Amino acid sequence: MEEFHQLETNLQVKQFLADTRKYLHQMIRIVNIKEEILINIQIIADLSYAWELIDRLNSSFLTNIIPSLFSRLQAVTL
Repeated sequence: MEEFHQLETNLQVKQFLADTRKYLHQMIRIVNIKEEILINIQIIADLSYAWELIDRLNSSFLTNIIPSLFSRLQAVTL
């Protein structure tokens, strides 16, 4: 397109075409990803999500449940 329409003088259009070319190359690489790699990406995403949930539950457990259990145990032992 650059050659046919002599767009080398318009820097904005030239930059737009360069960006478009870069994005098209990225799209081609993404489309050619093997199924195995997509499965690995999904497993990693699921694991990171689960890790975040575990961290939230752990902090909730430490701040809410353990102090309550500890105070009940103290009341029983006294």
